[in-house]
Amino acid sequence: MAVALSAAAKKESVDIVTWSKEQAQTAPSVIKGIDIYRFNHADNDGSASMTGAISLDGVEARKALTAALLKIHDFLTYEGDEVYSIDLNDNSFSATCTSTTDEGKDMVTYHYTVSLYFLDGVMSFVVGDVNVEYKEKGLIGRNLPVEKLNPADNDRHRQMVENLNYNVSYAIDQIKSFVMENPDLQVNHWNEIASGKVEKGMTKLEVALIGGSPASINTTGNREQWVYNNMFMVMFVNDKVIGFVQK
Repeated sequence: MAVALSAAAKKESVDIVTWSKEQAQTAPSVIKGIDIYRFNHADNDGSASMTGAISLDGVEARKALTAALLKIHDFLTYEGDEVYSIDLNDNSFSATCTSTTDEGKDMVTYHYTVSLYFLDGVMSFVVGDVNVEYKEKGLIGRNLPVEKLNPADNDRHRQMVENLNYNVSYAIDQIKSFVMENPDLQVNHWNEIASGKVEKGMTKLEVALIGGSPASINTTGNREQWVYNNMFMVMFVNDKVIGFVQK
């Protein structure tokens, strides 16, 4: 009987999607001017994700894809982060991203994937495959899928999830704003961009869609060299690629 009572009294843990949906009813929906997104979908295997759709006020799908693809490079901050898929048929792309909060023993690092899909006037997103790196009590290293966190009963986990929500929401907001501010970027070499390959004749914008901002820029007259690393360098004359190293 004592065992039965103990089992019955044990509090059942609340999964992160259920907890997040409950939070959405009471927690602020806007923080520092940013619309806050939370985990709202669970797959059959229990994987949690954030999904949503945002109005782009009539921006054409391909133009929105162009601007968003350029802006996403601001959030590829960790070694291994990359745009790993561009689908021109449905105007979408997927990327691995990283964000951090705090410093030292309190630092938390979040790794996640984001997929963005564009229709005329609409941007949809899915954020998932989230892993959280942190130190338990400032000492023991942890690397957990976000589904293993227990924000309902653990204050540290709750703060980590709330910080993640803000970081992801900030990134989504920045991408939306950039799309709205740059609705008419011109691109011709889409097949090369989708394959990640620089070609002669590309513009600086088209190269940036592949590699983001270079580590350094060297200018001599009308020649400009973009250096990403020892294995990726691009030379421009009058905004056109005339040569490159890409290994």
